[in-house]
Amino acid sequence: MRRREFISLVVGATAWPLGARAQRAEKPPVIGIIRTGTKGSFRPLYELIVQRLGELGWIEGRNIVLEWRYAEGSLARAGEAAAEFARMRVDVILMGGDSEALAAKRATATIPIVAAGVGDPVGNGLVESLAHPGGNVTGTSLALSETAGKRLELLREVVPDLKRVAIFGNSGNPTVATERNAAVAAAHALGFETIISGVQTVEDIAPTIESLKGNADALYVCEDPFTIAHRAKIADETGKPLDGASKYTPPVNAFWSLTLYDSDGFQVANGLNRFAVSSWMPFKYNPDGSLDLYFQNESPGTDKEANWLPAPKGPFNLTMRLYGPKSDALTGKWNPPPITKMQGTSNPMAQ
Repeated sequence: MRRREFISLVVGATAWPLGARAQRAEKPPVIGIIRTGTKGSFRPLYELIVQRLGELGWIEGRNIVLEWRYAEGSLARAGEAAAEFARMRVDVILMGGDSEALAAKRATATIPIVAAGVGDPVGNGLVESLAHPGGNVTGTSLALSETAGKRLELLREVVPDLKRVAIFGNSGNPTVATERNAAVAAAHALGFETIISGVQTVEDIAPTIESLKGNADALYVCEDPFTIAHRAKIADETGKPLDGASKYTPPVNAFWSLTLYDSDGFQVANGLNRFAVSSWMPFKYNPDGSLDLYFQNESPGTDKEANWLPAPKGPFNLTMRLYGPKSDALTGKWNPPPITKMQGTSNPMAQ
């Protein structure tokens, strides 16, 4: 299902009871929305929801109120937001993910809850069944437990010599256990050895991944708010956030694309009308065959603009995508080279 169709489904489903309630009450109805990540990461989703509500006659701030809360990967914050919405007696609670939905269900048995993209609503006790959910919860399921086997089969296709799989997830979230157990069972059925690997804090991630190198051939990640919110964060080699006021030149050698987003998750308007770079583009390579790419606000010079992806003056993020990744990329034997901050340059146009 495409994103816009899904938003139409969710918003359309919640609009009918709100319409009936609006005729009886003076106050505009309120939708409480709990999101897994940060405010900036969900800006596009916010705009889609507001747009679809407007098409249905609901104008934010006029005849409907949207209350947003951001868990930033914290299960505790998700629970606090759900409890707050229950105290506020909002008309509908909307969220994505098993943990947020379970938190909302614990907070209220009467306010309608729309759970978008739940991993295993039946296995986690969120609903009685998909056909007859019962209670006050409805939504859509990702069926992660049912698709664990298929994901591992796909992994075997790209890593033909796969023998050991690390099942990686947030050990502090009890809802992850359902998918983890399904993944372990599916892996054993396919003849793979498994390594159970859990983390609870951001600081745990890097050393845990490092410890798996040489011990596991591939990584299966169980999805939850923590693992989604703390996907690889791109920074320069000093650990500082990327900033367009600085200048970077990362060498890369793979079949890839790199897309640049501002701090709110939007692509950045620029004079080149360039929002991503990819290996098919006519770059200017170094004599030794290596490639320097420039991510900065100012032009690096006309002779380097073929390798330039314009950035805003403030913070930004980069997303690398590998199409048809080879075994080394999937198993961690190959890692993208670090983003290198340029300390100085002889090119006056790059000052």
